[in-house]
Amino acid sequence: MPIVPLGGLRRFSSYQPSYRHDQQFVHGNPLLEALPPSFVISNYLAGLPLTGTATDQDLSNIVQQKIDAAVGEFETKIGTFVVPRAIISCVVGQSPQIITNLSTTENPFGMVQGTPATSGVDYDMLEVPYDYSSRRFETWSTVKVRHRPIISVENILFALPPNFGILAVPPPWITPNPNSGIVRIVPVEGAMAVTSPGAGMWLPFFTMGQMDHVPQFTQISYTAGIDPIPDDMVDAISMLAAAKVLQVYNRSYYPGIQTMTNAENGFSQNVSFRQGGPFAQDIKDLTQYAYDYIKEWRQAHNGIRMAQLGR
Repeated sequence: MPIVPLGGLRRFSSYQPSYRHDQQFVHGNPLLEALPPSFVISNYLAGLPLTGTATDQDLSNIVQQKIDAAVGEFETKIGTFVVPRAIISCVVGQSPQIITNLSTTENPFGMVQGTPATSGVDYDMLEVPYDYSSRRFETWSTVKVRHRPIISVENILFALPPNFGILAVPPPWITPNPNSGIVRIVPVEGAMAVTSPGAGMWLPFFTMGQMDHVPQFTQISYTAGIDPIPDDMVDAISMLAAAKVLQVYNRSYYPGIQTMTNAENGFSQNVSFRQGGPFAQDIKDLTQYAYDYIKEWRQAHNGIRMAQLGR
């Protein structure tokens, strides 16, 4: 059964999903309480002459839309989800499933059995499974997930596409590094990996190097994002949202005439025009603060960005 995108959006992680306050997230949306429109209005728009035809309700709607836009811009620029996302692996063209284990009695051919997964209830995003290399198995099976920081890893499954299961990794073996996004599989005592009898015969071929590279062999279900959302980040998002709101109202002033004077004889006239509108400096200051915060966040969590110069 083909995947039906929610709301017409591509839900695979190769496409950055748009943030909306009315989306249903698996772990909820903490921004609804931490950053309502009233917060931006009272802290950054109070007392400003926002003239125009917008009513108070229109202003609230405009601010909410700009908050959504600001959150989306933040997530894109920092490379991290502000609101946590539950992510599961799914081969393109297949229906997403919640994978628990491999049945050794009811499933003798090794096909992965699971229950249908619902967007917003079981997952927020889909990912194409990760390629596998035997060298990873030799180094504690290192896998770097596409999104970080990692909040939790629900399960890891080795399966040939689409869902021919080889090995279900027990949770005690899963050792993630939250900030780096690196997940390692470390076999420990007291836990037994689940292999299917019909497919387990393939495991030595992968782990011993006979099949050095297998595309889309590793399926990972995990949650990534920021939890909890720090207050200074909420403040920076608010400033960026306020700047976007002021850009809307600034257009009602600019371009336009600022002053006009006429001489008494009516033969001379002086006209001066606005330079950028009355909120130009506020827009610049608020945007600059938000971008400075994004820069500091990236340096603190992603390290120094290196660039290669040349033709």
